[in-house]
Amino acid sequence: MTFLNPLVLFGLAAAAIPVLIHLLSRRKLRTIDFSSLRFLKELQQTSIKRLRIRQMLLLILRVLLIVSVVLAFARPVLRGSVAGILGNEGASSVIILLDDSPSMGVRNERGEIFARARDAAAEILALCRENDRVILSTLSATALGDTLGPPGTPAAALATLRSLTVAKTSVPLSTALKKARRTLSIASTANREIYVLTDVQATQCALPETPGDSLAPGPDSPALFLLTSARGPVENAGIHRAEILSSILASGRPVSLQAEVQNGGDRPLQESVVSVYLDGARVAQHTVTLAPRSTSVLSVSVVPKRRGILPGYFLLEDDALDADNRANFVLAIPPRIRVALAGPSPAETHYAALALTLAGDSSLAGVITAERIDEEKLPASDLESYDALILCGIRDFTPALAERLAAFVSNGKGLVFFPGSATNVASYNRNLAPRLGLPLFSSRDAGASPPAGRTTASFLSFAKVDYAHPIFAGLFETETAPRDAATRIASPEIRRTAGINGAGGGTVVIELGNGEPFLTELRPGNGRFLLFTVDALPDWSDFPLKGIFAPLLHRSLLYVASGGRAERSFTAGEPLRLTVRRSSVSGQNPAVVVAPSGLEERVAPRFRTSTGTLSYETSPASETGIYTLRGADRIGSKDVLDAAAVDVAPSETDLHPAGQELLERLWRRLGFADERVRTLGPTDDLERTVRESRYGVELWKFFAGLAFVIAVAESLLARNWGRQEKAAEGELS
Repeated sequence: MTFLNPLVLFGLAAAAIPVLIHLLSRRKLRTIDFSSLRFLKELQQTSIKRLRIRQMLLLILRVLLIVSVVLAFARPVLRGSVAGILGNEGASSVIILLDDSPSMGVRNERGEIFARARDAAAEILALCRENDRVILSTLSATALGDTLGPPGTPAAALATLRSLTVAKTSVPLSTALKKARRTLSIASTANREIYVLTDVQATQCALPETPGDSLAPGPDSPALFLLTSARGPVENAGIHRAEILSSILASGRPVSLQAEVQNGGDRPLQESVVSVYLDGARVAQHTVTLAPRSTSVLSVSVVPKRRGILPGYFLLEDDALDADNRANFVLAIPPRIRVALAGPSPAETHYAALALTLAGDSSLAGVITAERIDEEKLPASDLESYDALILCGIRDFTPALAERLAAFVSNGKGLVFFPGSATNVASYNRNLAPRLGLPLFSSRDAGASPPAGRTTASFLSFAKVDYAHPIFAGLFETETAPRDAATRIASPEIRRTAGINGAGGGTVVIELGNGEPFLTELRPGNGRFLLFTVDALPDWSDFPLKGIFAPLLHRSLLYVASGGRAERSFTAGEPLRLTVRRSSVSGQNPAVVVAPSGLEERVAPRFRTSTGTLSYETSPASETGIYTLRGADRIGSKDVLDAAAVDVAPSETDLHPAGQELLERLWRRLGFADERVRTLGPTDDLERTVRESRYGVELWKFFAGLAFVIAVAESLLARNWGRQEKAAEGELS
């Protein structure tokens, strides 16, 4: 027997009240003088015996009355075969958790696993009565909120069941069970049951991450029924984590991509074909061979034919599970890069501006838009409207200017810096370098001649070039760089440098013969900073006159301008966060995010003053594929402001079931008593198992009725015996 309201049992202490009253108010016989003392004594003994019997009977009835009332409010329930004699089973609160993760879409000779689980859920609903409270929920629906609900009737749940399909999102089983337990904790029915219909995928049955996510076991833990679907040996492979390796994206230029191919089966994957699609056309194809339960990285190179937002995906051959055979990606080829060239005079920026206007690279024609800004106007300029800055010979870095430049770079923009003869080393070291973590210039003036004896020649040359750096990717015809830099790049003659104290935590891209950096990359915050140690004029070197100057400046500019590239890959079930420049959208009007199926969600932007961008956040993505962001005033047009790729979780590829030990540990961590957990396979008798496990009948009605009968009997007996006692006393008197 179990009590639904066990705290009420403390009221049983009230049963002692009649006993205490009886002990404190025992009647004392009055002394009466009669003529025949012997006769009166015999009569007195007979009356006392009869009175004590009556008092004990009334005391017992009053105690039983209080106990019956307390038990009725405590709501006892009786399980087992005895319950069937007393009546039907009590009302039940039932939660059915239907696993709709992508792995449930596997098909075998018996059909789709999800369809069989849905049929089993219908059998459970057939066992429910009209007064049962039922909650039917998929695992994907349990991702939001602290509890499930509201409960409904079995008929309503059955109508909902028919419309359920396999989802694209994955939710841990522990998350759903914790919310189910919280929901049942407030249920007042006799029976509380949780049914889980799943393929018990091991990756989905992981234990809660922290002890705080666990639940303490309790005596009233609900019954847990685990209904598993037999899948048998299934061979499955998946492709995930499509990544863009190239840091510089331009139309007509090769772009390096990679994706991870995973063999989740127990047999080798033999020459499976992987195709790569870009902008609707297949652009590459490879074959993959993998050992059982292993992964491999596939690298490919594609050439985008246009600028803008280009959707693409890797596609694996069909197998047992189709949901994980596609890995999506988005190439965002900038249609335009706005650059500001700042210097104390037009002469300082002349060679850099000339290099940016050269049309030697057709893939960059029309991409870069350069504007010149005087140094005096730089602090008041709208820097957030530019993608990158080129600073040539800036004289003084005031605290205000240094703060703006630091915010500009840290928030994802790019900056290329050429020192000059008039550069104030002290202001650079004191104001700009600490804010961005840049290396300090040496104490000598930036334009000072190199110390005597630093090199045996009259000028310095390139000694080491990091050809693996993204700046040089695709710049040369061959992929492998020879050890001799002179055969690849004709080094300029460098007569003066701005000496710096090491790389300052950055990466040296080009090193001079004396060991000092010529070009250093640093990454403050989310942006990129390229520091040259020569000026952008022929005064210190002939670098601006060399053939490498224009392409290297082009590549440097494209590289730093892509430093704040937003994340465009998400997992199904995550909210999408898309970022566009304020200039790309008219005002701050809401935009529309279009799902792969065509469903539209209207989202309002949040303006970020520090970056000059608009951020859009959607509800959790429920589909896989490419989501596009369009302006609300341009719905239906082909203009796309941004896009995001959404894929299923990589864990869905591994279809191996969880072992019994892992499941038992999971039940204990979630507070389920061992005797309350039942595991059923496809051939087990569901109805018999449920009937045996369920509570029997609530007994509060029996105890309430018993209390009423006792109260009536006590009242009648007390009234009748009271009259008789008074009559007897009258006769004696």
